Amino acid sequence: MDAVKEYWSDKTFLLGMFLCIIGTLLGAVGVVTSAVLIELTGIILMMLIIYKIDKNLSKTNI
Repeated sequence: MDAVKEYWSDKTFLLGMFLCIIGTLLGAVGVVTSAVLIELTGIILMMLIIYKIDKNLSKTNI
């Protein structure tokens, strides 16, 4: 549960979430190529932050 609090307090994770929402909205409108690239960027940002936070939490739990 601590990790979830860490995710939502990280500004880069929130930026990734915002990019995913914008990409989804653009895809719904019909701007597919840009939507996919924007959403992919958001997913990569979120994955990097999740990896970073999980790595930091596993160091402190040892």
